[in-house]
Amino acid sequence: MSLLSLNRIRLFDRIEFQHSLMQSNFQHFYDAIRALGAFANRFENSDNAMRSKLPQPILSELSPAELVEYRTLLSTAIQYSQFYASQLRNLTVSYNLVLHGTKDVETLIEATDASQRAR
Repeated sequence: MSLLSLNRIRLFDRIEFQHSLMQSNFQHFYDAIRALGAFANRFENSDNAMRSKLPQPILSELSPAELVEYRTLLSTAIQYSQFYASQLRNLTVSYNLVLHGTKDVETLIEATDASQRAR
């Protein structure tokens, strides 16, 4: 005998799926930020005055090829930060719906889709 209904199991499975997407996007974001830091640390003249922040290369001293590399790393970090933020919003909507009594996965999917369209 099952303790949860099929709808509740599907609901929690959907939340776990969203959670795994969010974790994956966070890992990609974290890796992209580390790559940016590693790039900046290759240059001794990087502006590293504030250790709590991401090191920044001095752009005027970069070669054209290094600027292209930096732009690529930066755009990757921005893209993954947006993916992570989007998944985090979806997960927040899902958690709130379950806490307020949603009992089926279709309501959850519709709400997260509506949240995405609102952005």
